[in-house]
Amino acid sequence: MIKGKQAVLDYFDLLNSANDNNYIFFSIYRKGTVEKSNACITTPGDKTGWSYEQAKDFLSKWLDMQQYGEFTILLNDREQASARGGKRQDFSIEYAGNSNPVINGPSLSAEDIDTQVMKKVNEILDKKDRERELEELKKKVVELEKSNKELDKAANDPWTKVISGIEPYVPHILQDMGIIKTRVAGIPQSEATPVNKSEVGNADTDPVLQARLEKVVSKFFTARPDDWIIVLENLADAIEAKPSLGDKVHLIKHL
Repeated sequence: MIKGKQAVLDYFDLLNSANDNNYIFFSIYRKGTVEKSNACITTPGDKTGWSYEQAKDFLSKWLDMQQYGEFTILLNDREQASARGGKRQDFSIEYAGNSNPVINGPSLSAEDIDTQVMKKVNEILDKKDRERELEELKKKVVELEKSNKELDKAANDPWTKVISGIEPYVPHILQDMGIIKTRVAGIPQSEATPVNKSEVGNADTDPVLQARLEKVVSKFFTARPDDWIIVLENLADAIEAKPSLGDKVHLIKHL
């Protein structure tokens, strides 16, 4: 038998340090009543996530409420506690006053003690729920940060920036070339004669042609970002004035 509240806590620490903190489920009985009586206290019924620190804190609070007596603590390494599979240790708590103690004030009934114990248990479980909620919020923050990084990476992609820079001008260029009907003020117009739509198709209704035209404009913008539209207009004007230059453009491509 061990004596004193601190000795019980030391035994709890010693047993768990030797067993990877697995003996955290316990019941305490009056000495000699393990097999024939109900426990004075036992770990909560819902032990999901029950930790070593919670178990020790629970045990310490119960010991603090005891004035004296002889007890038996039964510790287990699993939630389904049993007298056969547990570690058993008798202990005593001696009254700290004289041999004939006089207890002043109202005495606590077994029902009062149970109420106080359950209150402490609920406080521990509430704390555990708050900790679980905090962990879930932390995970959500990490996921949001990851999503934001991916969006930033996509927004900063060089090709995305090129397309974004060109996109506002594409309709104006196609209008200047006579391919689409849209006309927007503020964009210099080419002096070239509009292209015959019967020869190139209608970009207003042909998505393939529209995509090809946008790709051409993108290439001009990438090669000459400062004067791309002027170069495009000059090329169109030159070919208009001398159609044979178009054949030279084809030859240059294959060099």
